[in-house]
Amino acid sequence: MRRAWCVGVGLGLFACGGSVTRSNEPTTAKTSESAAHPCARAHAQKVPVPVSANGAGSVVGLAARDATTIAYVADEDTATLYTVEAGSLKELAATPLRGKPSQLLLHSDGRVFVAIAGGAQVEVLEPGTNLGQPLEHRCSLETPAEPVALAWTPREERLLVTSGWGHALTAYDTKSFERSLEVDLPRDPRSVVVSDDGTKAYVAHATGSQLSLVALTRSPSRAASLWVGTPGKVDTEMDGNRAQLRVSSQRFGSQGFALAKEPGTTGRILAPQVLVDRGNLERPTSSGYSDSRVPQMASVAVLDEDAGSVLPSSLDDSLDSAVNLGWGEPQVKECLLPRVALVDPKGESLFVGCLGVDQVVEYDAMSADPRRAEIKRWGVPAGPTGLALDPKSRRLYVWSQFDRTLSVVDIARDQSDPDDLDPGLVQLVLSRPAGQAMQGDVALGRKLFHDVGNLEISADGRACASCHIEGRDDGLTWATPDGPRQTPVLMGRLTGTAPFGWTGNGEKLSEHMQKTFSRLGGKGLEGDELSAMLAYVASLAPPAGVDAEGASEIARGRELFHAAETGCATCHAGDTLTDGQRHNVKSAAAGDGAKAFDTPSLLHIRASAPYFHDGRFANLRDMLEATSGMMGKTSHLSATDKNALVAYLETL
Repeated sequence: MRRAWCVGVGLGLFACGGSVTRSNEPTTAKTSESAAHPCARAHAQKVPVPVSANGAGSVVGLAARDATTIAYVADEDTATLYTVEAGSLKELAATPLRGKPSQLLLHSDGRVFVAIAGGAQVEVLEPGTNLGQPLEHRCSLETPAEPVALAWTPREERLLVTSGWGHALTAYDTKSFERSLEVDLPRDPRSVVVSDDGTKAYVAHATGSQLSLVALTRSPSRAASLWVGTPGKVDTEMDGNRAQLRVSSQRFGSQGFALAKEPGTTGRILAPQVLVDRGNLERPTSSGYSDSRVPQMASVAVLDEDAGSVLPSSLDDSLDSAVNLGWGEPQVKECLLPRVALVDPKGESLFVGCLGVDQVVEYDAMSADPRRAEIKRWGVPAGPTGLALDPKSRRLYVWSQFDRTLSVVDIARDQSDPDDLDPGLVQLVLSRPAGQAMQGDVALGRKLFHDVGNLEISADGRACASCHIEGRDDGLTWATPDGPRQTPVLMGRLTGTAPFGWTGNGEKLSEHMQKTFSRLGGKGLEGDELSAMLAYVASLAPPAGVDAEGASEIARGRELFHAAETGCATCHAGDTLTDGQRHNVKSAAAGDGAKAFDTPSLLHIRASAPYFHDGRFANLRDMLEATSGMMGKTSHLSATDKNALVAYLETL
């Protein structure tokens, strides 16, 4: 695996040469533990400690000192950790971070661990006696690229970190802070939770229809995959007057960002997600992407922790039980973009923060299919990505990233009317450091990109983010009027890469975007909204790249890529790695209407498996093996050279 490299310009000291960097800030009154390691607490003082011990990271964390409860908020837009007095919702302090944060995790001694997705590290901070002052930086732990989620093992013996771009789970000993485990994962890992006995970790994936199960007691360890989609079904369809049997498309699990573990010994892990019907890939659709009446539906997969299996009852995709819609009626209320989940310490309720509809949904956590056991909803400001619950006051703290607002929901209020979305919110809009304001058109574009049920974008409830997850892709191939088409990556691939679309029919991005809206049954965006959407997708950028580990292998791969005999750079040329031309490389599949396809850019190709316009290749090595002579030539290369070529491609 290739690990994230550290860029220190403007970010302070990084741990490029080892696991840990020391703070250059002076400390006083060190404890004996802190003398042993720079990540330990440096001050013997009373500080806020966590109000609950669920052991999983979030964007919001609650801590208490005496009668004062503190909410910590990790704001990705300003790369700042905010300290807020939870009772009065008064902003107390703002601590600059060393890059864009993803999650924070509180240690029982009050330290705050923050995953820095934009800097390939976990930053360790310590609060002081004066809560109105920024936290002190203790150290940074180097991680694979884009650390996105954190968790403790029991008794906080190890810190677990999942890395999205680096597709890894790493573990750090919390005394030595040495890396004790590193496991390669499938693409796009997100939240992680740990079994009660500390022997297993479960990891959600934004794509791939899977959860990963990792044995923490085995080294080296490998990840086992648990399927979170549905099995194929035998259906009857009419061909003229004759009935024929066929196996329908499976529904694939997608949008797997969140995991929540029930407390105690129930052994249940809840995984909010979306079940996707991508359509019949062997024949073109009549108009849009997937001929399914409901191409995406909300779901909560239930995992039996002890058995290491998903309960089939939680993956019910029957339309009559999952949604109650007429034909053509959009899913304007469905949780199609779940991003954060939390289980009440009593184990009775599951709370899910849903982008696009900007609601927090409460489900019965003990139901065999929580999706069908909804209890209550609350409307919140745009972009709910963080949840924290104070078990004593029964107050739910919600961080809405798009509106940069911390809200408080009293979950003990009368819930007799489930359709009453008024939560009686108390809200705080956090301050912005100077020069940190997001451009207005980009902010509007982000909201539109995630807008579920917007009839300008689609007629069935899908948002742009339903397929282009985080501006990347969903890893799926969809049935379309032109044949099977894999979702392309948007992030970092739009500037200078025209024409757009697999067949290169979109000369301008705005025109291609409007065609996509039309195929989805949407009316199309106009004016400021269209400009805002274009501004947002143009702003999407990948996280930190990969390091120089294996530099000689990468150099050999670069040489092979540009060699005339191999021929890769003939079409994948220039800075954008595309010649902007259509070529017939004899890759047409069943159901394809076209024979020639646009040369796709190879930028960030490592994070966009599977490959080809119809997603037929699971990995780059398979693609190189199977396409020699169709596009470039690799059959003459040794196994070592093919590995080198793949290594180079993964750095692009």
